[in-house]
Amino acid sequence: MKSHLKFLIGLSAVAILLAALPGIVAAYQVRQWSRGEILALLAHHTYGSTYYNARLREIKDGFPFIGNPYFKEHNRDPAPAFFVADWLAALPLFAGLPLAATILLNVAIWSAVFICFSYLILSQLGVSKWGSALGALLTFAQGYFIIITPVSMQTVFPFWLLLLLSFIVWFKQPTARARQVFFVLSAAGTFYVYTYLAQVALAWLVLAGLIFLFTRRQRTLLLRRLLLMAAGVIVLSLPMIIYTVRQLQHPYYWETMERIGLVQTRLPMAEAVYTSFGVAALVGLWWLTYRFFNHWRDNSLARTAFYTFLGSGLALIGVTFSNIITGKDLELPGHISRFMTVWQPLALVAYLALAIKDRDGWRVLNRARRYLLLALFVFSILGLGYLARHYWSFFRSRNDTAALYERFRHSLPALQWLEQAAPKPQVVLTGPADPLSSYIPALTKHYVLFANGGILHLLSSREAEDRYLVASLFKELTPEYLERDFQTYAGVGNAVHQYRTHNRAVKICWLLQLPRLGRPCGELATAVSWRGEQYFIDLFKRYVAEVKVRPAESLRRYNVTYVVHNKELDPAGGERYNQTGLRPEYADDFYAIYSVNYLPQ
Repeated sequence: MKSHLKFLIGLSAVAILLAALPGIVAAYQVRQWSRGEILALLAHHTYGSTYYNARLREIKDGFPFIGNPYFKEHNRDPAPAFFVADWLAALPLFAGLPLAATILLNVAIWSAVFICFSYLILSQLGVSKWGSALGALLTFAQGYFIIITPVSMQTVFPFWLLLLLSFIVWFKQPTARARQVFFVLSAAGTFYVYTYLAQVALAWLVLAGLIFLFTRRQRTLLLRRLLLMAAGVIVLSLPMIIYTVRQLQHPYYWETMERIGLVQTRLPMAEAVYTSFGVAALVGLWWLTYRFFNHWRDNSLARTAFYTFLGSGLALIGVTFSNIITGKDLELPGHISRFMTVWQPLALVAYLALAIKDRDGWRVLNRARRYLLLALFVFSILGLGYLARHYWSFFRSRNDTAALYERFRHSLPALQWLEQAAPKPQVVLTGPADPLSSYIPALTKHYVLFANGGILHLLSSREAEDRYLVASLFKELTPEYLERDFQTYAGVGNAVHQYRTHNRAVKICWLLQLPRLGRPCGELATAVSWRGEQYFIDLFKRYVAEVKVRPAESLRRYNVTYVVHNKELDPAGGERYNQTGLRPEYADDFYAIYSVNYLPQ
């Protein structure tokens, strides 16, 4: 155990050092800044997400269910989804640490936890210490940019790894009560930390039962213990299940899900195929090898690894394509592929460790079978590379440039003034495109009239539109601008996923030549044509009649206290603010802040 402890300590140090690299680079780039400015940059850009940072602040401010960290009127509403992962990330705040220090501490702690759990999984499967260490490092590198970002998936991934580890530990000794409890707690925990992970855990339980039906060794024992543990998982998950029912009963739940990305379709997305083929290849590799090498069935470690990765791999694929059965797709491939990113290197390293030990078995394998396994292995590597490239390129494209850093720095004095200007939380109007709309809930106690992050929480789509229109009071909107900015106030579901889902069905229809059978395929659509141009015209009419004509009433409706003018985004718009009767309160070269308290009735 001491030798394992040395590896765990060493891996933790390496993980923390690797996680620190982006911060070291960013801090060097802005080394002329003050210490406070550098910490803010690291917390809210390099490692941070203003969305999750705002959620953490909301928990600290006494709203544990995170009703809405952006819109004050909704801060006591039920959460639209998971929240316990946020609680874990917020723990250092309750120990007295400031938000910036909390973000940085979480990066270090959860990076170390991740790599240690990865090592333990492989070592439990009989992989050598050095092999487990290298496999853990590969797994950490594969999910690197997701691991160092807050909450999702930083505090979620350890629960996925814990689920894998607990299954391995239980399968080795299925009658051990402590190991059964370990698995039950791990599986039940997924229901509290992340909805998509709970779906994977549930699918795995079902698939494990089906797999055990076809196993010869210990069939009855495994099924009985699995059913007992499944009952325990359900009992421990009841509070979250009841809360989920409450969420589903909210009058605006389904509207919110549509904004987030829910579409009604049984057609799988192309991304589901791209992200799953590597997992499918690895599952096939494990299954065929297990069938071809009969002696693996007498090897307890090989048997444990086989049932672990067969069940969990099929669960990942099954949930990714589950909309075929349910008819509902809420960005399933994009979310489940995150767990695949971690699963693939673990399954691959465990397989290689067993295959290398069994070199004699490969020598007696006939050529056709050997080439088949080799082909599946190559596809597994390609799948691993695809997900690595996908996530590394995604996070590297965040445009953390010197210009972005400077714009963030320019906002800090205005944010500091807002934090000190009022002792209690107030509502602040910023333009919809102003980055300050995201910074204010994360860096101050205040709320905003509108922010894109706010529409991810439970409220009607009509209110989301109204807030956007009022936030655009000092702009000159046109129907064409509303069409271009559709996603900002309607969400990615309405603005992107719905028409693309329709177009996918049209293309498949034409590919299958269904019109020859008398079935019309329809026409390809854009976001505007799918929603209808009249929608944008009506939205513009509301803007003119309800906002531009009665600005004071619009601002009072949402209890706006301060209005922010971003001089960089709107350099010529200062006169519009001065003509409305707003009282100037603060100004620098980049921002001006006005009070609404003195606005004429």
